[in-house]
Order: sequence, then C-alpha cells, then structure tokens
Amino acid sequence: MNNLLKYNRDQIQQFVRDGICPVETLRDYDIVKALAQGEKVQNVAFDNRLSREQVWRVKNKYTPGLK
Repeated sequence: MNNLLKYNRDQIQQFVRDGICPVETLRDYDIVKALAQGEKVQNVAFDNRLSREQVWRVKNKYTPGLK
C-alpha cells in the first residue's frame, strides 16, 4: 500500500493524464487509501460499486502477502 500512497490523489490524476499510469490507478488509489484508513472491505466495495472480491484483488495487487 505504501508505494501507491506515497503520492496524493492530485499527483495520481496527473500521472493518468500524462499517460504514466492507467486510468484504473486512480480508482485503485481510492480503494487502497480507504483500506489504509481502516474502512471495511464491504463498505469500500459498496462505495466504489465493486464486489468484495474485486476490492481484495486491488488490495493484494498493492500489498502482496498481507491479509
């Protein structure tokens, strides 16, 4: 999580605009940020209109090996 959270949302938006990151990175940032702040997976999934499994995949993408 820390690698993605080194940047703020505005920086991630600029990376997307510049073509450095794919568009879904902004969504991933919002998910990882919410989880890092202690939000429950179910609430994050609801807020982002995703399934809980999709939220877990995003979390595991940026934090492999952590539960």
